[in-house]
Amino acid sequence: MARFAAAYVEFAVGEPALFDVAFSAGLHKPDHPGLEEAGQRVLAVLRSPAEQLRPDPASALALIHSVAATAHGFAAFVREGVVPDLHTATTEAAAAARRLAGQGT
Repeated sequence: MARFAAAYVEFAVGEPALFDVAFSAGLHKPDHPGLEEAGQRVLAVLRSPAEQLRPDPASALALIHSVAATAHGFAAFVREGVVPDLHTATTEAAAAARRLAGQGT
């Protein structure tokens, strides 16, 4: 989950136009099958590690959402200059994901 959080932030910084289309364009995902399908593929990849940490499927999904929301915040922070650089943002996002997953600091 920590690697996902860091990769999410790296994607937001490294591919800002794609990130904005996916998350900032105000698109309702179910109305855009390609975006919905891409999101489902990412979710499928994350289910296995999340379910290792939270065997209950609802709890695993909640963990994925919490980590993604936290990573999204760090992505916004680094893009807006609140967090000074990509290294700091990815390190802090990964650490936050570990805390959310109950894996320490």
